[in-house]
Amino acid sequence: MSSRPIHRRGFTLVEVLVSLAIGTMLMTAVGSALYASSRSLKANQDFGDATRTAQAALRTLSTAVRTAFQCDVGSGAAIDTSTGASNVLYVTPLNASGVAGSKVAYIYDAVNKNLLLDTTAPAPPVNATVLASVRDRMAGSNPTVFVLASQISSASFTATYADRRTDPFGDPVARAVNVQVKLKADTGSSVLELCESVVPRTAYDQ
Repeated sequence: MSSRPIHRRGFTLVEVLVSLAIGTMLMTAVGSALYASSRSLKANQDFGDATRTAQAALRTLSTAVRTAFQCDVGSGAAIDTSTGASNVLYVTPLNASGVAGSKVAYIYDAVNKNLLLDTTAPAPPVNATVLASVRDRMAGSNPTVFVLASQISSASFTATYADRRTDPFGDPVARAVNVQVKLKADTGSSVLELCESVVPRTAYDQ
């Protein structure tokens, strides 16, 4: 019994090229979907981090103002005359014994989009030159300036003042009776605006 040779037909060049084209398109589509998903995840993570730090910074500011011996917005720092808002908030803390501590400053660094805490409270006005020296004190083994929040596209402080008898002689002294803090966190893809109005406890001193 004789056997016939079996001729197997392979793929033609056209079929191979079409298969390659289809495979390339599928891989491109899958790669694009993965890239978009990765970017979306990264954007959500960045926004979540910025939101958490901004909210934590606002809580820190609110607590500092609420428990402060004295608050002062601006003090000659850069003030927006149209709104009365400033990029600097000075706070004199009050310890548990009722003694006023050393003044600190919360400063908005618009160049680096950071909200800073300066434990040495530089004298006003806090202009570009002073801000540069503030940044220099963030480094080293014993820094005196700390970043409270990053990715802050704007920050402002506004205060309402009234006379209160809070000095040792019982004479009226202008004290901030309300401080408004506004922060805006911006990651480029999402924006979160935070605002809080805080009444220092010394506002009730008579």
